[in-house]
Amino acid sequence: MKQTGAGRKAKVAIVSGALALSMGLASQSASAHKVAFDNNLQLKQNALTDTTSQYSGKVTSTRGACKFRRSVTVRANGAVVAWALSIAGGAWSASGPTQVKGTTLIASIPRKILKKNKKHRHKCKAASAQRRAN
Repeated sequence: MKQTGAGRKAKVAIVSGALALSMGLASQSASAHKVAFDNNLQLKQNALTDTTSQYSGKVTSTRGACKFRRSVTVRANGAVVAWALSIAGGAWSASGPTQVKGTTLIASIPRKILKKNKKHRHKCKAASAQRRAN
C-alpha cells in the first residue's frame, strides 16, 4: 500500500517528535548530581619506647580515590600528637609521644572533594576513629 505525501509527513512528524522528546528526557536524566562516598578509619597504637608510640591504621572505602592521600590527624585531649598521609591502599602510620594510659585518642580525616563543577560534586565523607591509649 502506497502512502500519500500527507501520510508520510505525519509519520515523519510523529517519529521526529518522539525522538526529540526522548532526547530531552535523556538530557534531564544526565543532569547535575551529587555523590558522597562513605569511609571508615582504623586506629592502632604500638609503644616503640617509653616516650614514643607508633599510631597506624587504614582508610577503607568503596572508592579507591577516597583511600589515597588522605590527611590523618591523631589527637589526644584535643591536641595533635601525630599526622600522616595515607598511601594508595589506604594504610597510614606516624610516630608521636606516648599518651597516658586511658587517654582518649581520636584519629580523623576531613572530607575530600573528588570532582566539583557546575553539574557534578563527588566527595569522600569525613570519618573518625576513637580508642583508649594503652
